[in-house]
Amino acid sequence: ATTSYSTCRPQLHAHGIGTWLEPVSCEDSDLKPQGGASEQTVYAAIRQIGDIFDVRPVANQLVTSIRSDFATAKRTMQGLPDGAALKTVWLDCVDCCDTDTELFVGAGTGAPNLIMQSAGLSNVFADVSGSWACVDIRNIIESNPDIMVIVDASWDSAMEKIEFLHNHSSFCNARFVQHADYITIPFSASTLGPRNGAAALDMAAAAIHVTTGSIVMDFRSGVSFIDSALLVEAPAAIRCPFQPPDRPSSRGSAGIQASVNESDNSLPWIIVAIIAVVAVVGVVAMYTYGRKVGHEQGVEEGLLRSQRPTASKGSDINPAGPQI
Repeated sequence: ATTSYSTCRPQLHAHGIGTWLEPVSCEDSDLKPQGGASEQTVYAAIRQIGDIFDVRPVANQLVTSIRSDFATAKRTMQGLPDGAALKTVWLDCVDCCDTDTELFVGAGTGAPNLIMQSAGLSNVFADVSGSWACVDIRNIIESNPDIMVIVDASWDSAMEKIEFLHNHSSFCNARFVQHADYITIPFSASTLGPRNGAAALDMAAAAIHVTTGSIVMDFRSGVSFIDSALLVEAPAAIRCPFQPPDRPSSRGSAGIQASVNESDNSLPWIIVAIIAVVAVVGVVAMYTYGRKVGHEQGVEEGLLRSQRPTASKGSDINPAGPQI
């Protein structure tokens, strides 16, 4: 009972109960992925689970879907000008460290870094070992991040963390706090697993939103952004009030804004052109078909039959949440 351990795996094994833990969090450092978590780490873990439960076809189908999400996220961000990557801090927990001058953030070798990197974001603490790490608040402020990704859990909500930031005087002059440049991600999507690909795709879209105001995402992963109206209505006693920016983007990400705006401006004309083409083709087809049917009816006295085809953290264990 006095043994120090971070999981109950040794005790379960002692009673003959086998366990599985995703490789990034494995206690044996030799079994952890070299260089940190990658897409291949996710695919290998899912296939291993497929083998354990004898559902390999399902696992392979899931891998194909995740791979597609990762690829789409990368293509989205590759279309943006060089230098458009936004500096990002991933906030997991505000009271998980030994002192109140540190915050628990996403580091450089786990799922948080993988998701940020795949979403085209630049992880401020990518050079710190572990999936998560405790870092000094001063280091966060001095890094001057563009965006903060905030983990949302039922026992530790994103709004509670945001309230902490807006009531901590050290953050009052931080740009991402003043402009509420927050992206939220469910805890269940923040660790290595099948939702990582969709999370990266939605996070790329959410990053575009907080820098331009454009909304182009489907929220399949649960990744979202904070409605600034909630902060406008915050109590007057809040230390660091929300300051709406004068323009959609005030963070030097003109490339992103221009790219999105060009797409938004051209989209209506594209839709109009498609509708016009379809209409013309439809009219011609109906006219041609009508003439043909009329002719055949006159010759064969209505015997025509038509057949239509049917169109078918310096740590890899997160103390903020449960461990598998």
